[in-house]
Amino acid sequence: MRPIPLALLLVGGLGIAALWVGRDSQPALQVLLLPSIVMTAILAAFGTSVARALLVPVAFLLFAAPLWNLLLTPPLQALTVRVTAMLAPLLGMPASISGDVISFSNGVTFVVTEACSGANFLIQGLAVATLLGELEQAGAQRRLALLAAMIPTALLANWVRVLLIIELGYATNMRSSLATSNHVTFGFAIFFVALAVYVWLATRKPLPEAEPARAGTPDAWHPQLPYFGAVAVMAFSALGFQALIPASGPAAG
Repeated sequence: MRPIPLALLLVGGLGIAALWVGRDSQPALQVLLLPSIVMTAILAAFGTSVARALLVPVAFLLFAAPLWNLLLTPPLQALTVRVTAMLAPLLGMPASISGDVISFSNGVTFVVTEACSGANFLIQGLAVATLLGELEQAGAQRRLALLAAMIPTALLANWVRVLLIIELGYATNMRSSLATSNHVTFGFAIFFVALAVYVWLATRKPLPEAEPARAGTPDAWHPQLPYFGAVAVMAFSALGFQALIPASGPAAG
């Protein structure tokens, strides 16, 4: 444990940045800054070794950031439309595409909305793949392989969901509840099955034996408690005071 006092400058700077974007009503950027504040506070209090050990658990919070949905939804929505337009005729459903609208000769029409993009599936799947790599304490190559394998798994699960819903709606002339009111639940059920298969395939092989922990002398904490307290106060101030800053904008008349 080797504290780095200079990292307190980063904690303060990131705290000011979080206050600034919070005042300007930019929650997506604000959420991205919060794990950075926690990480730099850990670096300041405990040093690089502890920060390295906690990097993935702290960065895991980034999966909750709304920015990923904003970035991934438009391209994945367009990709879903293209895949559906290509595969629907092969399944006996001649379709005409106009923008995000898929129409069939029997009058059934579907709109590929943002919820059909599969962005949520992809983000949740990548979170599971990251968690598997961390639980295994895997190397970089194994972690990247888990993430790379999750991308087609999540995308295929979403395309299967969309095609099945369209097939049900087309075959029943939109009288099936799975194609109307229950399509979201139906989609998550398909994704759950795909996720279970992915985890089973990824964890079939036994993990390598963990190296025995090396015994060492614990560091003395008490002489450094005032410094730890200062780091904690600065970090919690950066994380908490932003809630007290009103968002800028025109005053109510």
